[in-house]
Amino acid sequence: MTVHMAGTTGIGSPFHSQTSLLNQTTWWYGWNGYIIPDVYTDPIEELRAVRQAAAIIDMSPLPKFEISGPDAPRLIDYLITRDATKLDVNQIYYTPLCDELGKLIADGLVFRIDETTYRLSLDNCYHWLIQQASGYDVVVSDITASYGLLSLQGPKAQKVLQAVTGQDYADLPFSRRRIATIAGVYVDLARQGFTGEKGYELWVNTEDGPIVWENIWRLGQPFGLKAAGEYAIDIARVEAGLILVSADYTGAGPDPRCADVPVYDDNRASPFEMGLGRFVDFDGVDFIGKAALHKESVMGPPHQLVGLEIDWSQIATAYTARGLPPDISPRVRWDALPALFDDRPVGRATSITWSPTLNKMIGFACLETPFTEVGTSLTIRWPIAGKEGMITGTVIERPFISMKRT
Repeated sequence: MTVHMAGTTGIGSPFHSQTSLLNQTTWWYGWNGYIIPDVYTDPIEELRAVRQAAAIIDMSPLPKFEISGPDAPRLIDYLITRDATKLDVNQIYYTPLCDELGKLIADGLVFRIDETTYRLSLDNCYHWLIQQASGYDVVVSDITASYGLLSLQGPKAQKVLQAVTGQDYADLPFSRRRIATIAGVYVDLARQGFTGEKGYELWVNTEDGPIVWENIWRLGQPFGLKAAGEYAIDIARVEAGLILVSADYTGAGPDPRCADVPVYDDNRASPFEMGLGRFVDFDGVDFIGKAALHKESVMGPPHQLVGLEIDWSQIATAYTARGLPPDISPRVRWDALPALFDDRPVGRATSITWSPTLNKMIGFACLETPFTEVGTSLTIRWPIAGKEGMITGTVIERPFISMKRT
């Protein structure tokens, strides 16, 4: 096994020269050693662009790894819970990666670049990958700093991309990749995204970042293209029912987490508990955590992830009762709040946010299985000025919006 580590910039992404000119606020977001815009103008307007037109999003801090060499197919099949022998060249798998206890290390994307080369984009698990690769004839590389990552999302994203590249993408299926050219620059393009909308992700060589952004921005204006920051995109992924490591579960690996927020080992979870059971394939060869997950599939998971609707009016009332102005931020809460049934703790509520698309306060709840039926009423302990308000939450279907990306 050979190890290559590129490291991160610690400053701005490959698109920073362009995004810094567009950012009209002082809101920046620290992520994996980078800073990227959190809000350009207004998060509600940026979310509206995702849902109604097109948005360009800087996702460069997302950790990226490459595994190559004669044993790469065998190692990937061991690392992921899906059958990697069925992953074709230029195809992408969304997949969990687990430890021996069946707890999620991370969830993310695996790209098959050629017969012996794979790329992964997911939370930081570099040292864990190195540990698992011991004894395999592979090269493990941290390529995070080698590529900028642009996400182009929304119902008009395809039109923007076609205008920029001069190519037709109507025949590119979900979770497939293709090489494209923008202003004479090669980009690695995948039909993917984290918003629930039809969209694309573009891997761009770091030195080519400014020219690629400038051309997409300029040619995308007739289609209503806007830049969207992390604030809006976090709301978009909740509306689409998509989980996020550290916000909705704690990764079980040894690596430092990317998110600069408190995380708790008690919040470790299995794919079945996080609603990812359909991505666990027991028919293939052994993978890490297979025995533990098979047992859980037979016995049933102790917890399950559900959608949650929060009665926001009770939050306002609780603040008023304490002589305080209501404080209901649309920002997604990354702290887990205790969920109770008849005064007994039965799980946690996570990723709670105001949804401008639905005009509702929504989120997730990881609950003991008997309390996951739609319509179940829970009590959420809501922090208010150092105390707790008891707020009603109701189990509802997830995702909260119609998924259009596939």
